[in-house]
Amino acid sequence: MKELSGREHPVIVDGRNVVDPDAFIRAGFVYKGIGRGDKNSHPVRR
Repeated sequence: MKELSGREHPVIVDGRNVVDPDAFIRAGFVYKGIGRGDKNSHPVRR
């Protein structure tokens, strides 16, 4: 996924709270869950 997105930390926005945040964070993603708040400290850059 990192190669496809061209980003060091691809972003996952979980609008239904179905994703395991810890698993995605360990895989290098930035996790943003609606209603869960931030689960990691990676900034989302434009």
